[in-house]
Amino acid sequence: GKTYFMSNMFERAVQSHNQCLSYDHRYIDALSSRGQAYIILGKYKEAATDFFQVLYMDSNRLFGNVVTGLARCLSADDSVIDGGWESLVQLLEADIPRQVESLQRAKELTDDSAAATIKHYADILKHMHHAMFQYHDIKTKNVSEAWKHLSKGNEYKMSTLAPFDEAFEIDKVSRLKNVFTPGFWPADMGSDTKTPIFIIGFVRSGSTLLERILDAHPLIVGTGEDSVFNGRLDSIRNDIIKASMAGQGEFLQTVKKLADDVVVDMIKRWEIIDANTNSEEDLSSERAQEPTRFVDKMLSNYMNVGFI
Repeated sequence: GKTYFMSNMFERAVQSHNQCLSYDHRYIDALSSRGQAYIILGKYKEAATDFFQVLYMDSNRLFGNVVTGLARCLSADDSVIDGGWESLVQLLEADIPRQVESLQRAKELTDDSAAATIKHYADILKHMHHAMFQYHDIKTKNVSEAWKHLSKGNEYKMSTLAPFDEAFEIDKVSRLKNVFTPGFWPADMGSDTKTPIFIIGFVRSGSTLLERILDAHPLIVGTGEDSVFNGRLDSIRNDIIKASMAGQGEFLQTVKKLADDVVVDMIKRWEIIDANTNSEEDLSSERAQEPTRFVDKMLSNYMNVGFI
């Protein structure tokens, strides 16, 4: 399941995790991993169910990413778990002080495990504060609280961040360029739609600021790192391979339909999120017109730029 996930084959990842959980329905790693795949597929209810189950089974907080995963689900739809945001917030407000104490004790260790233990607790606190940021940013609209938690989460993140491996990234990009050379795709391939705006690249390069600036335009919507294209990439690749064996005409038609389907799914997903995060007053006042452009932000998609 994890191999499929890393290969952007998210539906197959879910199938593998389902099989795993058929042997042990309490296997936390599989629940957490399946939830991450569900999010990319836009299945927020299913993802939230998995994440919430992990939160109450994982007493040692080994899977910190389920906290931000659940926050993403609640940002899309407050009703995905009973009690909505409050259920998560109550848990975090009780747990954050305990994790801070554990981090302080870890910093007093002198054995070989100290660094790994410090990173573990810092990572948990990063996820918890980022989840609280989303709560205040989206639900309470409390800017000062949102900023406080965002700053604290980033502080924990930067405290354990590994150095950037420039040589490794250069090698990856070089191999990508060697595959997707000029002429790799036939002329007139794909869709001529202007609806998607893809943001790809590297972390800490201003991508979030760019998305926020674009989202400020009344006809453009930024949806965060919730890439519809990325979620469909597995089926896109498979369908392209099949169509390439059926002749040029069908090949061109298939690729155009795949591209158009991504756009349709982007709009549908935004409509679901918009309906669940805005009141009727917000919906009538903030946007006089329906948006015509949608930002698809997933930085790691620079490795899939040939398909974009």
